[in-house]
Amino acid sequence: MRSNEREMADRSKQQVKEINQRLSTAEEEHREVETHYRQLMLHVPNVVSPDTPSGSSDHDNVEVRRIGEPTRFDFETKDHVSLGELHQMIDIPRGVKIASSRNYYLTGMGALLHRAVQQLALDVLIQRGFTLLEVPLMVRTEALLGTAHFQDGGSG
Repeated sequence: MRSNEREMADRSKQQVKEINQRLSTAEEEHREVETHYRQLMLHVPNVVSPDTPSGSSDHDNVEVRRIGEPTRFDFETKDHVSLGELHQMIDIPRGVKIASSRNYYLTGMGALLHRAVQQLALDVLIQRGFTLLEVPLMVRTEALLGTAHFQDGGSG
């Protein structure tokens, strides 16, 4: 190489080295910022759809459509929680104590009923040609994010 071309090549190599160093530093900063951003976003609730009406209770809900008419009973009806507690099929206080709000234990006949529904589903699937498998339970952290699993131990 002629002397002038060698100097230009050395300068170009030095410039590329400096650019690569700056790029490496910027990429590391970006990774740190992205990690911090993702951690913060885990604590942000889902965005409410703009067409969702505001309200302070379920009485403010808007009926979109109705198919048929609700059954009318000649007695006061109870919700599933009241019925579950009345028949000792559900234990909410113990579930909340162990696994936080909105959790429960199915007990006695409640657990048996749940198991019966699972068995019915398996029976139907097997009749349709599916093969039953018992596999190890494994999940990647990324699969849990955004699916009602929060890093701080709460549930969504």
